[in-house]
Amino acid sequence: TSSNQIIALNSVGKNTFREGAYGETTDETGNRIVPYFVDIAVDQNGMVNALEQKTGKVYQFDREGNMTTIFGGLGNKLGQFKMASSIAVDGDGAIYILDYDRNNIQVFQPTRFIRTVQDAIHHHNEGKYGQAKVLWSDVLRIDANYSLAHKGIGKALMKEKKWAEAMEEYNEAEDMKGYSAAFDEYRTDFVRTKFGLILLVIAAIVMVCWFAIKKSRKATRTLVDKYTKWQGGVRL
Repeated sequence: TSSNQIIALNSVGKNTFREGAYGETTDETGNRIVPYFVDIAVDQNGMVNALEQKTGKVYQFDREGNMTTIFGGLGNKLGQFKMASSIAVDGDGAIYILDYDRNNIQVFQPTRFIRTVQDAIHHHNEGKYGQAKVLWSDVLRIDANYSLAHKGIGKALMKEKKWAEAMEEYNEAEDMKGYSAAFDEYRTDFVRTKFGLILLVIAAIVMVCWFAIKKSRKATRTLVDKYTKWQGGVRL
């Protein structure tokens, strides 16, 4: 099966990664494949680096299983592999990949963009939501379509109780779970803060309806009285 190849258990044994498939399910020629993650390395900030052997690609995820980047591939060029078999990461975030067939190790340093992404995730995990939001904004200035940045800003806005703005960011990230959570908070906050106004509007509607019904009944009685008098031979 291609489901749940990667799991991350917290201190109580709960998987913090989303359930589902990871990696590519077709190769470069379009043939269906089942991803085979041969090795995993986790850095000091909890970033998970997973090595998939069939495509020779490295996937990096945060603690929640959100993919931050992907690189590598099969081939003979620099940055590609013939048979990647092992992965390691050092304290500075550099990633080391052992290629069994080529008998060498390639070292990959994070780019400025990825450093910023990792710093934003780290600040959020440390509870520094304002700083994380600033860094996510820097990420979006480089890549306006980077969905994880929109999701990160959405999380920060949730901490600031800015539900409507958070909904917009989650929508940009196409994160329906986050959007639903923000909407629930927005709805609850709206009802709580506008409860008095809502009651006033309801009372006004009830009063208008009551007066309308009362006026309608009075008009009906008048018509009945006129009809009765006409039937009695009295012309009005």
